Amino acid sequence: MTGIKRYLVDRQDQPVRRRKRSIFAYIPDMGRWEESPYHPICPSEPRPVVVVHGTVGGRGNFSRLVPILQSTFDGRSRRVFSASYGEAGTTDLQESVLEIEDQLLELQRMIGASSFDVVAHSQGGLQSLLVASRERAGYLVNHIVGLGADFRGVRMPWSGTPQAETINKWVHAIAGPAFAQQIVGSPELAEIMAHVSSCTVPITQIATKHDRTVPMEAAFALADHHEWTGTPPHPGPLKLVLVQDYYPDLSVAHNMLLRNPKVALLVKYALEHPPS
Repeated sequence: MTGIKRYLVDRQDQPVRRRKRSIFAYIPDMGRWEESPYHPICPSEPRPVVVVHGTVGGRGNFSRLVPILQSTFDGRSRRVFSASYGEAGTTDLQESVLEIEDQLLELQRMIGASSFDVVAHSQGGLQSLLVASRERAGYLVNHIVGLGADFRGVRMPWSGTPQAETINKWVHAIAGPAFAQQIVGSPELAEIMAHVSSCTVPITQIATKHDRTVPMEAAFALADHHEWTGTPPHPGPLKLVLVQDYYPDLSVAHNMLLRNPKVALLVKYALEHPPS
């Protein structure tokens, strides 16, 4: 057993800190798909892709998307791998980014790729941008394709109110750290925004107007000065894609972005046509 799979198995044998797990960490990952082989990369093959799940997610969420991504439009085979983190994406954001970095570094060691394209859903986008912003493994991230990614966090009805800190503490205790830390106004998100605000990695954000988890105003916040967090526009190449601009009648929600074949074609096109 090699690569990212080995890393995940090795971690199961490590001591686990005593902490209360999120109730959502017990939700099973139901989807199944085969990781690509770990042989050394060939110069002629397309850049490998790593998929990164979101909050209350797992690698199985990509089971319908991956088969569509495993070839390019010109018929070449594309390898796809996955990074799993944070007990289904529920634990502390800073702990999760370390796990993703470990897996990317291990994957790079195994196959020798100079960099990867990343397809990231929801919190996975925030985590992938944080990885790209850090020296440790940032050089491995070539292009991030977000699917309803919360690159600037998510604003809740209580954000900016006097009760926000208290409510976030309850969210942290009941749902898990990641839920509270992604909310605009949390000190953890403010720290992350300070890191990512100068990152120039190319980003394609794919969003749907039917998303209630990361609504359009949050999904497309990369393009402007973000008044919620004080973060400037993304300084690197950026493309914003609204699903309904291509499929006007397609009613696809946040979690279904990973499962819809029409959206998969938008992802496939984005991988082959990064913003410049």
